[in-house]
Amino acid sequence: MPHPSGKRHRGPARRRVAYQSPSDATSIGVSEWNPGEWPYATTEPEFCQILSGCATFMPDGGEPMPLKAGGAILMHPGTVGCWIVVEALRRLSLTLPRIS
Repeated sequence: MPHPSGKRHRGPARRRVAYQSPSDATSIGVSEWNPGEWPYATTEPEFCQILSGCATFMPDGGEPMPLKAGGAILMHPGTVGCWIVVEALRRLSLTLPRIS
């Protein structure tokens, strides 16, 4: 699904970390993303709750996942794709350590 503007570009993201574990990958933070498109990849499990805005997550080789305020998504380790943000997005994220 192409960006509504027809252009491919990266929107800047700002992340405020509320908690970062001193011993592992556990962290909680809020990200603010402007409209745009950019690649995404994670090596750790990540739960995301959309606080405001509208976006679509496009997993590589998968179906588009439209998300808006109140929506949530769980990213498994190794998830790769891109976020297409249509309306400025605020996203709460919880990153957990990978369990072997």
